[in-house]
Amino acid sequence: MLKGYKSFNKDLRNKNGAQFEVGKTYIEDCDLSFNVDERGFMFCKRPEDTIFFAPDRENVTIAEVTALGEIVEGVSGQGTYENIYTTNKMRIDRVIPREELIDMFLNMNEHNTDRVIRFIQMYNLTPEEVAMFYERFVTSIEPTIKVMKEDGTVVYDYVHARERVQQALDYYQGNEKGAYQKTKLNQQ
Repeated sequence: MLKGYKSFNKDLRNKNGAQFEVGKTYIEDCDLSFNVDERGFMFCKRPEDTIFFAPDRENVTIAEVTALGEIVEGVSGQGTYENIYTTNKMRIDRVIPREELIDMFLNMNEHNTDRVIRFIQMYNLTPEEVAMFYERFVTSIEPTIKVMKEDGTVVYDYVHARERVQQALDYYQGNEKGAYQKTKLNQQ
């Protein structure tokens, strides 16, 4: 048994058009694979990774799921960062409300910058939500924060994380195609 996330369109249909319902368990009698004919029910460990596989990224719905059958781990053909799995038996536990999904990423700390950026790259945020991400990750982060490590106190510089989130917001949500021009920080 493994808990994870699966993306659907707004009507809980997958990319092949199959209809799903919350609370139901689905079984596919097949040999699991990650090749062209993709057998089984695909899901990811992290919600932001599922958006890549969404049937309609403009109207994506993300659900919590539980894999109850055989589980095979794979790597998507489109990239290597997604923690993707397939199973032959899956229960749709619940749909994550949009507000909860947004809060999940707004409440991540600066150590999860890569996850936040993947979410910003793929999810269709409203202007109000973009403003919330700016407030949380761009305008309210202190330039430096001391972090205790086993070997003593070190200063961790969050300026780079703040710039990366701002660039992602500008480029992917604001359509400012010049947002990723070279800066002093990304030349290092």
